[in-house]
Amino acid sequence: MVKEVVTAKCQQDFIIQSVKADKRIDGRELNESRVMHVTFGKTRGCVLCTLGNTRVLSQVSCELSMPKAAHPTEGSLHINVELSPMASPVFEAGRSSDLGIELTRVLEKCIRDSHCVDLEALCIVAGEKVWSVRVDVHVMNHDGNLAECAAISAVSSLHHFRRPEVTVAGAEATVHSVKEHDPIPLSLHHIPVCVTFALFNSGQQVIADPTEAEELASEGRVIVGVNAHQEICMMHISGCTPLQKKQVQRFVELAVNRAKDVTEYIKMKLQQDEQNRSLKNLVGFAGDLQTEKILATQIRPQKVLFSPPTVSIEETVVTDNEVEMTGEITQPEKEAKILLYGPKTAGIGEGGASQWETVDLSIEDNVTTSVEKNNDLSHDDESEEEVVTLGAEDIQIESQDLDKNHKQKLSRRWYAKDAFFGGW
Repeated sequence: MVKEVVTAKCQQDFIIQSVKADKRIDGRELNESRVMHVTFGKTRGCVLCTLGNTRVLSQVSCELSMPKAAHPTEGSLHINVELSPMASPVFEAGRSSDLGIELTRVLEKCIRDSHCVDLEALCIVAGEKVWSVRVDVHVMNHDGNLAECAAISAVSSLHHFRRPEVTVAGAEATVHSVKEHDPIPLSLHHIPVCVTFALFNSGQQVIADPTEAEELASEGRVIVGVNAHQEICMMHISGCTPLQKKQVQRFVELAVNRAKDVTEYIKMKLQQDEQNRSLKNLVGFAGDLQTEKILATQIRPQKVLFSPPTVSIEETVVTDNEVEMTGEITQPEKEAKILLYGPKTAGIGEGGASQWETVDLSIEDNVTTSVEKNNDLSHDDESEEEVVTLGAEDIQIESQDLDKNHKQKLSRRWYAKDAFFGGW
């Protein structure tokens, strides 16, 4: 029993009417492609390509085999596409569908028949032993445009793959392990890319990189295989929509621009992977996932500026030996918030970025502190003992002499006592 995709008629009509109005349901332009991302695995030749929600995983392997009688000096390249129910419920396990056969033929014509891989470089002994390269393409999730995503994944895996070194002595060939000799990359001439277009309104409306819903609502598709050198590798047309010469030329122009961007992106990712491997950094899927962290206990750092209050003091001579000093404490503007929870307990910056609130500096009980001579303060032997009395509304300081440094230290200690620690 072959499963079929069932889509609502209203959904297809909505997509068609949106395309007629030069709009798409996901907000893209008609000729705009989805975001592409290529990730290389830890093993050579393993590549995961993501195009929107479409995901394709490719793995390259090789083995020694006998060459074909018609081409005794050439190796072989095989491409196998796997469509499983994990990618879409329309696929059945162990059974090839029409879409799987079509996708396999498109990749073979775009990669193998365009002579992307130098098959003569795969020959070890003419007529006896050659390398047989196999590309396994597994569709992880199907959301439209499988041809382009699979082609990018397959070509990237071929560039990333390394075959073992082989030495030939007479008629005997010895395959060396990776520990004995460094593996050798495959010889590739160019990077072919499959670009898919969906046709609407008898071919008058065209969109690039269609999703699955857009493909089901379209009247036909055109897959153009080109490279960055403006060489057409293949062209595949499905549907019953007739095309004109100008339309085909327009498809090729758009496909060439897309191929140039994809080629530059693949080369950049390959260079980054080689640098990470040479520096012995994390490579593969684990290394790529390090850039996307979601931590439940993650706290953003906050900048807290702390400055002591300023004290303005006025002196009044009461007697010959006593001086009464009154003043006010001015709180500066802060960029964080101080919360007093209790005696000797406080917090700074709780609750994220906020403005400083006015800190209640009132003191219920008067605190009398005696500051005796110590090593921190330099005084003459003739200076008398200083007594500081702190009240709720004023500050009385009895002293014969109070220098500027003493005032600054006193103001900082006073602020620390009430505003930060809750007590000395």
